[in-house]
Amino acid sequence: MRGTVGLAYRRAHDFRQEAERRVQMKIVPRALMHWGDAALERFNGMWALAFVDVERRRLLLSRDRFGTAIFMFGFLKFFDPFNTWFHIQIAKSGLPPFFIPLGMAGEMSIGLSFLLATVFRERIRSLFRPVVALAAAGLIVTMAVAIYVHLQPEVPASVLPLGIKPPLIPLFFMLLAGLNLFQLYRAKESARELTIRAG
Repeated sequence: MRGTVGLAYRRAHDFRQEAERRVQMKIVPRALMHWGDAALERFNGMWALAFVDVERRRLLLSRDRFGTAIFMFGFLKFFDPFNTWFHIQIAKSGLPPFFIPLGMAGEMSIGLSFLLATVFRERIRSLFRPVVALAAAGLIVTMAVAIYVHLQPEVPASVLPLGIKPPLIPLFFMLLAGLNLFQLYRAKESARELTIRAG
C-alpha cells in the first residue's frame, strides 16, 4: 500500500510539474511578444530561456538574476547536509580548513554583489560595471577552486552538487562569469565608439 501511495504521489507531482511547464511555455512567449525585452524585468525566480523572433530575425537569450544561485550556494552551506558535505569536500581535497568560511563568505558576497548591482542598476550606474566585473572575477576564482575540488580523487561524488563528479557545474558558472565580463567589455567598447562618433 505504501508503495502505491508513493507512486501516486510521484505521478501527481510529475503531472503538476508538467502542467507548470506547459503554462510557462505559453505565458513566456506571450509576455515577450506583448512587452518585448521589458518582460524580463517582470519575471521572478530562476530561469534560462531562448526566444526566437522569426519576424525580426532575432534570438533573445536570458537568464535569471545571476546572483540568486551563487548566493544560495553559500547560504545553504550553513545548514546540513550541505554544511557536512562542504566540510568533507575541503578536508578530502587537501585544502586548508580556512577555505570553509572563505568559500561560504565568498559565494554569498559574490551573489549579493550580482543581485544588488542588478536590482539597483539605475541608482548606481557609475558603480554597476566595476561591481559586476569584480563579482565575475571573484566567481571565476571561486569556480576554479571548485573545479580543483571536483578533480581530487579522494572527494566522493556523493558530497558534490547533484552527486556529479565531473566539474560540469563549476565550469558552467565559470563560463557565465566569463560571458558577463565579455559583455561588460563589449558594452564599454560600444559606448567608446558612440563617444568618438559624437565628438
